Amino acid sequence: MYSIIIPVYDSEKYLCRCIDSVLNQTRSDFELILIDDGSKDQSADICKQYAKKDDRVKYIRQENAGVSAARNNGISIASGDYIGFVDSDDEICPDMYETLLREAEKNGTDIVICDAVTVYSDGTKEDDTLPNLPPDKIIKVKEIHPEQLLYMAGAAWRCIYKKTLFEDKNIRFPVGIKLSEDRIFNILAMGQADSVYYKKTALYLRHVIISSAVNKYHSDYFSTVIRASEKTEEALDYCGFDAKFVEMYGRQTVNGAMSAVYNEFHKDSPKTFSQKISAVREICGNERVQRALDIHGNDFKCRLMKKKKVYLLALLAKVRSIIK
Repeated sequence: MYSIIIPVYDSEKYLCRCIDSVLNQTRSDFELILIDDGSKDQSADICKQYAKKDDRVKYIRQENAGVSAARNNGISIASGDYIGFVDSDDEICPDMYETLLREAEKNGTDIVICDAVTVYSDGTKEDDTLPNLPPDKIIKVKEIHPEQLLYMAGAAWRCIYKKTLFEDKNIRFPVGIKLSEDRIFNILAMGQADSVYYKKTALYLRHVIISSAVNKYHSDYFSTVIRASEKTEEALDYCGFDAKFVEMYGRQTVNGAMSAVYNEFHKDSPKTFSQKISAVREICGNERVQRALDIHGNDFKCRLMKKKKVYLLALLAKVRSIIK
């Protein structure tokens, strides 16, 4: 048996589509654990209806604590030999877990990863594949290169994990981190696994919802970027990945810092222009950001950040906000 965990928060619009795709799996020996993270819409009622109709479905409600806490709650009660995660606004192909489990059981790997398809709100689709990885192969963790790990560790929803990884190593999602939760979790999981199998087949449908949180203004965005960078480095160090891996992940810090600049000039920002300039100056002057820019600062925008050209960055961000 295997376990599928879905964290749920105000997902009523897409939840049935997601749950139905799980219940229609060709390998039916699973439990579906729905962790309601304090939803305020009709998500709870939808979950309860499914739990009443299908005894494979378990419904758990918790006080709102975030997606990481919800997933961790699911891990603590999961009874399957393998565990997978699905986001409540996405869906999966009917043979996703049959395919992943077949490879896990045949090859004896701790983790199996698959490709995905990104589905945009206008109906267009884009392949979401992992570069620099040998397809349909066992990958020994000790032989992973830094850039390979960067892509492999991006998302938990494209993976299935042997439960013993969680039991023996006490691996959990980082609570209180609003960025890179999956990445940090996967660094810990893959860093302590013996081997990973990459199935180069698109089995997960990732829906991009334009109104999602990533498209809103966040007052704590930059502090969240720095906290995620620190936790990522801690995870790499804990698993024994050397300095080359830390340097590679500096790319995420640079990208996050640039996104933080854009965030300051989001149309919903309540700050004055002077306050926005001060915030951009703080971003550019951050020691962690400057270290990452030493390695990953080759393009025009990064050079502006490296040289602390605050007003030019503000102009770029303002133009971007108008275009969007």
